[in-house]
Amino acid sequence: MNKRIGVLGGSFDPVHSGHIASVLELAKRFDFEHVKLLPVGQHALKQAPLALAAHRKAMLDLAVRSYPQLIVDDRELRREGASYTIDTCCELRSELGDEAAICFIVGSDVLGQLHLWQRWEELLGVVNLVVMRRAGISANELIAPEVKALLGTSVAQIDRPYGQLASVSLGEYPISSTQLRRELVQRNDVTSSTEALNACHLWQQSLPADVWEYIVAHDLYH
Repeated sequence: MNKRIGVLGGSFDPVHSGHIASVLELAKRFDFEHVKLLPVGQHALKQAPLALAAHRKAMLDLAVRSYPQLIVDDRELRREGASYTIDTCCELRSELGDEAAICFIVGSDVLGQLHLWQRWEELLGVVNLVVMRRAGISANELIAPEVKALLGTSVAQIDRPYGQLASVSLGEYPISSTQLRRELVQRNDVTSSTEALNACHLWQQSLPADVWEYIVAHDLYH
Protein backbone atom coordinates (compact mmCIF):
# COMPACT_ATOMS: atom_id res chain seq x y z
CA MET A 1 0.00 0.00 0.00
CA ASN A 2 1.39 3.38 -0.99
CA LYS A 3 -0.19 6.66 0.02
CA ARG A 4 -2.59 6.87 2.94
CA ILE A 5 -4.79 9.96 2.84
CA GLY A 6 -7.85 11.27 4.64
CA VAL A 7 -10.69 13.15 2.98
CA LEU A 8 -13.20 15.30 4.87
CA GLY A 9 -16.05 16.93 3.03
CA GLY A 10 -18.45 19.49 4.43
CA SER A 11 -19.97 22.93 4.10
CA PHE A 12 -17.34 24.52 6.38
CA ASP A 13 -19.83 27.31 6.93
CA PRO A 14 -17.72 28.46 8.71
CA VAL A 15 -14.72 26.23 9.33
CA HIS A 16 -14.04 26.12 13.08
CA SER A 17 -11.35 24.91 15.44
CA GLY A 18 -13.13 21.58 16.00
CA HIS A 19 -12.75 20.74 12.30
CA ILE A 20 -9.03 21.39 12.42
CA ALA A 21 -8.43 19.59 15.73
CA SER A 22 -10.39 16.54 14.55
CA VAL A 23 -8.54 16.07 11.28
CA LEU A 24 -5.17 16.61 12.95
CA GLU A 25 -6.06 13.93 15.50
CA LEU A 26 -7.16 11.55 12.75
CA ALA A 27 -4.04 12.27 10.68
CA LYS A 28 -1.90 11.22 13.63
CA ARG A 29 -3.98 8.18 14.53
CA PHE A 30 -4.14 6.77 10.99
CA ASP A 31 -0.77 8.05 9.81
CA PHE A 32 -2.29 10.02 6.94
CA GLU A 33 0.20 11.55 4.56
CA HIS A 34 -2.24 14.43 4.28
CA VAL A 35 -5.92 15.20 4.68
CA LYS A 36 -7.96 16.82 1.94
CA LEU A 37 -10.69 19.22 3.07
CA LEU A 38 -13.41 19.43 0.42
CA PRO A 39 -15.92 22.27 0.77
CA VAL A 40 -19.17 21.17 -0.81
CA GLY A 41 -20.53 23.14 -3.73
CA GLN A 42 -24.25 22.44 -3.98
CA HIS A 43 -25.69 20.05 -1.40
CA ALA A 44 -27.89 17.30 -2.76
CA LEU A 45 -29.72 16.74 0.57
CA LYS A 46 -29.23 19.95 2.58
CA GLN A 47 -30.05 23.61 2.19
CA ALA A 48 -27.46 25.88 0.60
CA PRO A 49 -24.66 27.24 2.82
CA LEU A 50 -25.07 30.81 4.08
CA ALA A 51 -21.61 31.95 2.98
CA LEU A 52 -20.72 32.01 -0.70
CA ALA A 53 -18.36 29.35 -2.00
CA ALA A 54 -15.51 31.84 -2.46
CA HIS A 55 -15.77 32.92 1.18
CA ARG A 56 -15.91 29.36 2.52
CA LYS A 57 -12.81 28.42 0.52
CA ALA A 58 -10.98 31.57 1.63
CA MET A 59 -11.74 30.81 5.29
CA LEU A 60 -10.50 27.24 4.85
CA ASP A 61 -7.30 28.48 3.22
CA LEU A 62 -6.69 30.73 6.21
CA ALA A 63 -7.49 27.99 8.74
CA VAL A 64 -5.05 25.43 7.30
CA ARG A 65 -2.12 27.60 6.27
CA SER A 66 -0.14 26.66 9.38
CA TYR A 67 -0.73 22.93 8.79
CA PRO A 68 1.04 21.66 5.66
CA GLN A 69 -0.58 18.22 6.00
CA LEU A 70 -4.04 19.78 5.50
CA ILE A 71 -4.93 20.57 1.89
CA VAL A 72 -7.99 22.46 0.62
CA ASP A 73 -9.44 20.74 -2.44
CA ASP A 74 -12.05 22.89 -4.18
CA ARG A 75 -13.12 20.46 -6.90
CA GLU A 76 -16.71 20.30 -5.64
CA LEU A 77 -16.96 24.09 -5.66
CA ARG A 78 -15.96 24.06 -9.33
CA ARG A 79 -18.35 21.27 -10.22
CA GLU A 80 -21.66 22.22 -11.80
CA GLY A 81 -24.82 20.93 -10.18
CA ALA A 82 -25.15 18.95 -6.97
CA SER A 83 -22.06 17.51 -5.30
CA TYR A 84 -22.06 13.73 -4.90
CA THR A 85 -19.48 12.05 -2.67
CA ILE A 86 -19.20 9.00 -4.92
CA ASP A 87 -18.13 11.18 -7.86
CA THR A 88 -15.40 12.82 -5.79
CA CYS A 89 -14.21 9.48 -4.42
CA CYS A 90 -14.03 7.98 -7.91
CA GLU A 91 -12.02 10.98 -9.12
CA LEU A 92 -9.59 10.63 -6.22
CA ARG A 93 -9.21 6.90 -6.84
CA SER A 94 -8.43 7.57 -10.51
CA GLU A 95 -5.86 10.22 -9.56
CA LEU A 96 -4.14 8.30 -6.74
CA GLY A 97 -4.19 4.80 -8.20
CA ASP A 98 -5.35 1.42 -6.94
CA GLU A 99 -2.83 1.06 -4.10
CA ALA A 100 -3.50 4.30 -2.22
CA ALA A 101 -5.53 3.98 0.98
CA ILE A 102 -8.23 6.64 0.69
CA CYS A 103 -10.17 7.19 3.91
CA PHE A 104 -13.35 9.22 3.62
CA ILE A 105 -14.14 10.78 7.00
CA VAL A 106 -17.72 11.23 8.21
CA GLY A 107 -19.41 12.13 11.47
CA SER A 108 -21.38 9.41 13.25
CA ASP A 109 -24.64 11.25 12.48
CA VAL A 110 -24.06 10.66 8.77
CA LEU A 111 -24.40 6.88 9.06
CA GLY A 112 -28.14 7.12 9.58
CA GLN A 113 -28.45 8.98 6.25
CA LEU A 114 -25.87 7.13 4.21
CA HIS A 115 -28.52 5.12 2.37
CA LEU A 116 -29.88 8.41 0.97
CA TRP A 117 -26.62 9.27 -0.75
CA GLN A 118 -26.20 8.88 -4.48
CA ARG A 119 -24.82 5.38 -5.29
CA TRP A 120 -23.97 4.80 -1.65
CA GLU A 121 -23.57 1.07 -2.28
CA GLU A 122 -20.44 1.77 -4.33
CA LEU A 123 -18.54 3.76 -1.71
CA LEU A 124 -16.66 0.92 -0.02
CA GLY A 125 -15.65 -0.37 -3.43
CA VAL A 126 -13.70 2.86 -3.88
CA VAL A 127 -12.65 4.12 -0.42
CA ASN A 128 -12.55 3.27 3.26
CA LEU A 129 -14.86 5.02 5.71
CA VAL A 130 -13.59 6.57 8.94
CA VAL A 131 -16.42 7.43 11.32
CA MET A 132 -15.97 10.05 14.04
CA ARG A 133 -18.31 9.00 16.84
CA ARG A 134 -19.34 10.24 20.23
CA ALA A 135 -17.73 8.53 23.19
CA GLY A 136 -19.55 5.41 24.34
CA ILE A 137 -21.51 4.87 21.12
CA SER A 138 -20.70 2.05 18.72
CA ALA A 139 -20.69 2.95 15.04
CA ASN A 140 -22.85 -0.09 14.30
CA GLU A 141 -25.59 1.27 16.58
CA LEU A 142 -25.90 4.30 14.33
CA ILE A 143 -25.94 2.61 10.95
CA ALA A 144 -29.24 2.56 9.11
CA PRO A 145 -30.54 -1.00 8.55
CA GLU A 146 -30.13 -0.59 4.79
CA VAL A 147 -26.36 -0.28 5.07
CA LYS A 148 -25.43 -2.54 8.00
CA ALA A 149 -24.84 -5.56 5.80
CA LEU A 150 -22.64 -3.54 3.47
CA LEU A 151 -20.43 -2.00 6.12
CA GLY A 152 -20.00 -5.03 8.34
CA THR A 153 -17.81 -4.81 11.43
CA SER A 154 -15.53 -1.86 12.10
CA VAL A 155 -11.76 -2.34 12.29
CA ALA A 156 -9.24 -0.74 14.60
CA GLN A 157 -6.81 0.25 11.86
CA ILE A 158 -7.09 0.72 8.11
CA ASP A 159 -4.78 -1.65 6.23
CA ARG A 160 -6.39 -1.80 2.79
CA PRO A 161 -6.82 0.72 -0.05
CA TYR A 162 -10.63 0.52 0.28
CA GLY A 163 -13.45 -1.57 1.71
CA GLN A 164 -12.99 -1.04 5.45
CA LEU A 165 -14.87 0.90 8.13
CA ALA A 166 -13.00 2.31 11.12
CA SER A 167 -14.93 3.86 13.99
CA VAL A 168 -13.04 6.18 16.32
CA SER A 169 -13.93 8.31 19.31
CA LEU A 170 -12.16 11.66 19.21
CA GLY A 171 -11.62 14.40 21.74
CA GLU A 172 -14.58 16.51 22.76
CA TYR A 173 -15.17 19.40 20.35
CA PRO A 174 -18.63 20.58 21.40
CA ILE A 175 -18.94 23.51 18.99
CA SER A 176 -20.69 23.06 15.64
CA SER A 177 -20.94 25.18 12.52
CA THR A 178 -24.70 25.29 13.03
CA GLN A 179 -24.33 26.78 16.50
CA LEU A 180 -21.69 29.23 15.31
CA ARG A 181 -23.85 30.42 12.41
CA ARG A 182 -26.76 30.97 14.78
CA GLU A 183 -24.58 32.97 17.18
CA LEU A 184 -22.97 34.97 14.38
CA VAL A 185 -26.26 35.79 12.70
CA GLN A 186 -27.63 37.02 16.03
CA ARG A 187 -24.57 39.00 17.08
CA ASN A 188 -26.14 42.34 16.14
CA ASP A 189 -28.94 41.58 18.59
CA VAL A 190 -26.59 41.29 21.57
CA THR A 191 -27.62 44.09 23.88
CA SER A 192 -25.79 43.85 27.20
CA SER A 193 -22.04 44.05 27.68
CA THR A 194 -22.07 40.68 29.45
CA GLU A 195 -23.84 39.00 26.53
CA ALA A 196 -21.41 40.64 24.11
CA LEU A 197 -18.40 39.41 26.08
CA ASN A 198 -19.77 35.87 26.30
CA ALA A 199 -20.56 35.80 22.59
CA CYS A 200 -17.15 37.21 21.67
CA HIS A 201 -15.48 34.59 23.86
CA LEU A 202 -17.37 31.81 22.07
CA TRP A 203 -16.34 33.04 18.64
CA GLN A 204 -12.72 33.60 19.59
CA GLN A 205 -12.45 30.16 21.24
CA SER A 206 -14.19 28.34 18.42
CA LEU A 207 -12.80 30.03 15.31
CA PRO A 208 -9.21 30.32 14.14
CA ALA A 209 -8.19 33.96 14.61
CA ASP A 210 -7.69 34.57 10.89
CA VAL A 211 -11.13 33.14 10.13
CA TRP A 212 -12.81 35.41 12.68
CA GLU A 213 -11.01 38.43 11.23
CA TYR A 214 -12.13 37.40 7.74
CA ILE A 215 -15.75 37.10 8.87
CA VAL A 216 -15.62 40.58 10.38
CA ALA A 217 -13.81 42.10 7.39
CA HIS A 218 -16.32 40.70 4.90
CA ASP A 219 -19.36 41.20 7.14
CA LEU A 220 -20.44 37.57 6.87
CA TYR A 221 -23.40 35.88 8.62
CA HIS A 222 -25.41 39.03 9.26
